[in-house]
Amino acid sequence: MDILARINQVKKIGLDIGSRVFFTSFDGQQRTPLTGEDAEEKVDTLEYIHSYCRRDLDNILHAFTDVHSHKQALPIVAEIYQQGLLIQYIPADVVLDDAIFKVNSPSTEQLISQEDNEAGNDDSVPVESIKQHPTSQTVFVPFRIQDASIDERFYYLYYEALIRLGKMEEVLPDKVTRHYFEVTNTQFVTPNMLRLYLKSDVVLADDDAGFAYRFILTTLNKKGEEQDNKVSFDMRQLPMQLWQQLEPKVKQLPFGTQFINTAKKQGSILFFEVLKRLPEAQREKLESTATGADEGRYYTLRQLKANTDTYLGEVDIYIHEGSPGSEWAKSLKAGDIIYADNDYTETIKNMTIGQPLLICDETSMPSVAAVLERWHIDIIPIVISITNDEADFSYFDEMQLPEVLQDKLDIIHINASQTDNLAQAVIEQIKAQDKQIDCAWGAIGKADFKPIKAYLREAHGLKGKINRIRAYWV
Repeated sequence: MDILARINQVKKIGLDIGSRVFFTSFDGQQRTPLTGEDAEEKVDTLEYIHSYCRRDLDNILHAFTDVHSHKQALPIVAEIYQQGLLIQYIPADVVLDDAIFKVNSPSTEQLISQEDNEAGNDDSVPVESIKQHPTSQTVFVPFRIQDASIDERFYYLYYEALIRLGKMEEVLPDKVTRHYFEVTNTQFVTPNMLRLYLKSDVVLADDDAGFAYRFILTTLNKKGEEQDNKVSFDMRQLPMQLWQQLEPKVKQLPFGTQFINTAKKQGSILFFEVLKRLPEAQREKLESTATGADEGRYYTLRQLKANTDTYLGEVDIYIHEGSPGSEWAKSLKAGDIIYADNDYTETIKNMTIGQPLLICDETSMPSVAAVLERWHIDIIPIVISITNDEADFSYFDEMQLPEVLQDKLDIIHINASQTDNLAQAVIEQIKAQDKQIDCAWGAIGKADFKPIKAYLREAHGLKGKINRIRAYWV
């Protein structure tokens, strides 16, 4: 054995020992059915995993089992237990028949293929085909954390898999691209909806309904310069500052790059294990701090216009008194420079299959208004708008609707302050339309979205990517 092979063998042994030392081991095969709130949320969790996380399941199999799933048939979850996931897969050595790639519902196929193409997913084997395939097998994978919600248990399983596989860069990119904007004006378009008029000297996103920037809640004098010019000490930045100083020197040493990669991986393991042992409230706070969740908010790009070499955009922000985003937005004035460090596109633009249903409150009105102004099919969507202040419903009065919707669209308004059960009020309005709903998108409060989503699943058969009712805020 040459010296390089011997070094690699020693390195592998060291990593294995480190993983055993740092990682909590949950090797038990006990399988207790879910109860209470976990049982109620299981259907939604399964739908979400199968719609958006099947590649994550593949990573979980690679990290925690010796199973090799077929590359053309991503695995699924057969069952969720208190202690872990029962994952179903087709072995890699199976020869698949072309019939397995068929999706039964044409409407669902249309939406899924559209979203998968945008996400770069090339798998086309439906969940039901995996379940029914005669060669499919199952393997049990224990959760890595207990005493948490099912969503959080899956989250920790997935992220630990990424750490083990050395794929943390998929979650934490090395480079963040900043998008800078100059505020040219601000204006209240309703009593509680503040519009920011923004200007950029670089091309903005496509004029795409549902596109949102994650704006950092700070103001700059000029690009890259904090307004107060103070040097602040941030504990989260200390490890990165140390790495920036040490990394060039360490890389000059023999096997320095390998050492850095190993140290980063073991550091991630240690941080991960500390999180597991904290009480839930402290864990959520630390997670939020570590990811910078409190530093920024996503706001929809309501309008986008090109004017010679300048790109103009409008962002509408619902003002909640005392909320960080609201206080930041109200403080802005003409000439301020702001920036976004990420972006996101809502699935709302794809909700054009059969009879669509759109539900919004003040936080998601901009997304719904944006998609209505770009509406291009003959079917008139059912739109339900929820406000706490009657005056904010006028937000839709200024929409420039396409011809297909002019004089035909009737937006249903619900005043949240006049009902004790908002979810039921929404459901009653859906029932009153007396129509079969083929796809739905909605973004409202956490306390109300679950009953609405469950009703659409049970009464209208909407599952997965065609039932996109979710919470925008807690």
